[in-house]
Amino acid sequence: MIVKDTQPCSIVDDVGFRAFVSKLDPNYVPPTRQALKAMVEAKYAKMAKVAAVSLTSCEASLMEEWGIANKVTCMVTDGAPNMVACVRALKLRHHICIAHTLNLMVKKALDQQPVLAGIRAKARKLLGFFRSSTTAKEKLAQIVWGWQT
Repeated sequence: MIVKDTQPCSIVDDVGFRAFVSKLDPNYVPPTRQALKAMVEAKYAKMAKVAAVSLTSCEASLMEEWGIANKVTCMVTDGAPNMVACVRALKLRHHICIAHTLNLMVKKALDQQPVLAGIRAKARKLLGFFRSSTTAKEKLAQIVWGWQT
């Protein structure tokens, strides 16, 4: 319920929640907020490890299928932990994509400029509108490029 419904871990401290759980099973004692957080983190870590193993087996089988298993000596990926774990498990040299790293650096630099925050928020909202509305997208194309659809 906490993860599926994106409830805060502090829900277990709420009087109403405790009363509800008590009505369901008077003998059950809900975990503390700290214990619940530790359980969720442990489950997430286990799932991340499974994802890395799954990704590794997929990559290995694809490399074999394509006949390149003995030819690949290095992989370039983003710096995500699952990708790092996958490459490590495949025992290959690993490099993090410089374009991805530069993109992250620019994004972080822009996030630190409060003057640009309002402009960027408006631009995101405007882009979201045109991405979600086919009619608006077509109208914009007509205005900008004179396209007829």
